Amino acid sequence: MRSCTSQNEVKHSTRRGFTLLEMLIAMTILAIVLTIAYRVFSSSYAALHRVDPDRDPFQTARVILDRMAEEIQSAYYRPGLSYTGFLGENDTKDEAPWDSLTFSSLANFYWIKSVEGINESDFLKIAYVLVEDQEERLLMRAQDPSFSTFEESAEDLGTADRGVHQLADHVWGVDFRYLDGEEWLEEWNAQDRQRLPDAVEVKLILETAEGKRLSFYTVIPVGVSSSRPS
Repeated sequence: MRSCTSQNEVKHSTRRGFTLLEMLIAMTILAIVLTIAYRVFSSSYAALHRVDPDRDPFQTARVILDRMAEEIQSAYYRPGLSYTGFLGENDTKDEAPWDSLTFSSLANFYWIKSVEGINESDFLKIAYVLVEDQEERLLMRAQDPSFSTFEESAEDLGTADRGVHQLADHVWGVDFRYLDGEEWLEEWNAQDRQRLPDAVEVKLILETAEGKRLSFYTVIPVGVSSSRPS
């Protein structure tokens, strides 16, 4: 009986509770872990908030410049074909660059098949132009898939059913420059020069919600050009 009693006493003696010091240490460790977890979660949430394409000007600029690069690289001009052209116009408004670019392209990335009387093809006339809407500057993209005579006015190109849509708001200015092989020019008319530029430099200036202006640049090599009339 003494042996059993002594064994029970040993078992009970090992089943003691936590001391106050141990509780304080455990609570301190738990508080540190929760603080670290909160900071990680907060940083992750802030990062997701920053890359929201509706809020982040860097994401907005990347999407726009990538789209322009795809389409400008596919620019097509051939002397003698009245529906082809490449016209870059230089302008300013309230000290901001206010350029426009209209060109024919073999890059039909956006097509509305409900347009009657026009067959689907890879050919488009595309325009990038700035407009003002209730004191806000918008970058617009217009397109026309028809083989009508090349329109030299970017604002007149395209209709609602042929694809006119907003690329970005909070745009302070857009500046295009054109490489003729030796120097950068502020304007370009393919019908006068009988060819496309070698490259196009795009400077896109966006405004943040705080009113800060951010400039984004890219240089785009230009695609197909033929010097032989049809």
